[in-house]
Amino acid sequence: MNILHLDQDVGTKGGGVASFIRDSAVSLSSRGFSIWVASAAEPDRVYPGIEQVEVLPQINDAAISDTSWRGRLERLVNEAAIDAVHVHEVKNVAITRYVAERLPTVIHLHNYGIICPGNDLFHNSSEDICQRKAGFGCLLCAYTKQCNNRHPQRLWQSLTNTWKKQSLAAMPNVRFVAGSRHIRDRVVAAGIPASKVDVVWYAADPDRLDAENCRPISGVSDDYVLYSGRLSKSKGITYLLDAFSRLRTKSTRLLLVGDGIYRSEVERHVAKLGLGDRVTLLGWRSGGELTWLYRNCQMLVVPSIWPEVFGIVGLEAMAAAKPVIATEVGGIPEWLDHEVSGYLVPPRNVESLTSRLEELLADTDRASAMGQAGRQRFVKYFTTDVQAEKLLTVYRTVTGREAADKEVPACTLSI
Repeated sequence: MNILHLDQDVGTKGGGVASFIRDSAVSLSSRGFSIWVASAAEPDRVYPGIEQVEVLPQINDAAISDTSWRGRLERLVNEAAIDAVHVHEVKNVAITRYVAERLPTVIHLHNYGIICPGNDLFHNSSEDICQRKAGFGCLLCAYTKQCNNRHPQRLWQSLTNTWKKQSLAAMPNVRFVAGSRHIRDRVVAAGIPASKVDVVWYAADPDRLDAENCRPISGVSDDYVLYSGRLSKSKGITYLLDAFSRLRTKSTRLLLVGDGIYRSEVERHVAKLGLGDRVTLLGWRSGGELTWLYRNCQMLVVPSIWPEVFGIVGLEAMAAAKPVIATEVGGIPEWLDHEVSGYLVPPRNVESLTSRLEELLADTDRASAMGQAGRQRFVKYFTTDVQAEKLLTVYRTVTGREAADKEVPACTLSI
């Protein structure tokens, strides 16, 4: 089966979605699939498992006036004999509709954009999780709740794009993949038919977290707590810093891996709390350096205050056999087994977060046991091979091959 992925960036700067595409490409290609990609950005290198990357800048443009992409996309589909299209973060809804009118199409819900014009269901001004249905009220909320771009044209476009995305559910060729049961429940409550939504948990490549893939970072000892992710208000980093400032032990360091528009605020908060000698902002790290950071940390903390769709960083820590302390929001409880592989804490609760940090820092045996339990859970549910089998089922369903396969004896199954 030949699959075409559409996304903004399949390279290392593409974040978790790009990692999903690259990792699943390796697993699926080993099962006889051919994986193709159309991306808004030029790939930074050739990736295993991906046959070709076609650059279509219009993927990243919400405007629909430019249709020059049609010829190139049609040529790619025909030359590669594409059987199904897997749509990820595509701002130009016209492209998604165009392929869905012609081919079986899987739309991956990596964020809440199909029910929220701001994508995150999060009010920055009040730090509340939004419960409203997408509508004209979202236009006012962008100003009062700071939940979306307030430029009038872009704001209106984001709302109309949400409605256009919702209309895709009526197309017979379309199915949706939700990264967690949480986001599935939210979109179904908003009107997307439950029968068209499949849950496929995110995954991580276990080999990437092996010791031989480590690249040490000079000047960093192994006595540290790790945060890895975007620096934004919704990630709850200031609450983590507040908790860290209250720890009785002053020898442990906190490493913040990532970057974003909130970096200056994080730096101000670090200075305000007098944590300059204990907190280090490392910026984005990837590859062997990130592997080394996971394998040598004491634990990972995920202090998010928005409804995380899933939280891939938690899987990477579990793969490295490290315990995780995370807030009980969004899809996080689906991968973090409370009091077994780590702890769930209420969002914005500095006292609870401080207590759990103290507990695991003081009891290294318990921390190690939780890390091992997390590793076992990861291997059972969250490897790229497990994910590939679930994706295979989705692709068979959307192309109509599931029924045909059931008529073939198991010993002669082929794709």
